[in-house]
Amino acid sequence: MQSPSNWGKGNRVILQYILRRLALLIPIVLGVMTLVFLAVQFIPGDPAQVMLGERATPESLTKLRHDMGLDQPLIVQYGRFMSHAVFLDFGRSITSNSPVITEIWAKFPATVELSKRAPPPGGRAGVAPRLLSRPPPG
Repeated sequence: MQSPSNWGKGNRVILQYILRRLALLIPIVLGVMTLVFLAVQFIPGDPAQVMLGERATPESLTKLRHDMGLDQPLIVQYGRFMSHAVFLDFGRSITSNSPVITEIWAKFPATVELSKRAPPPGGRAGVAPRLLSRPPPG
């Protein structure tokens, strides 16, 4: 294999393109993570109430909110969310109390299977315009 200094111009262009695309991935991932955090924050309901049920006492709700950090300012919660997400620590599920990453990995094979069987959206959406735009035979 040749070293990068011996590559032709075409290989350098491809490498620069790949590096540029990887660099653009960082703000996209950060943006998606921010949107997910905000969406979860604005979902109606109280996670502590969901976890403890309807018979929870005000004291137990206050304690659980403190333990989960829900009593902290939004910016502190966001910082904690982002720092934990870097290490794939998404906390615990409020319904099953198991680690969220475990639930994600449990569903991952089915997601891969579905994505293999589904046609790409562009292929599905582009069939009709393609057929209508081709010239008539003859």
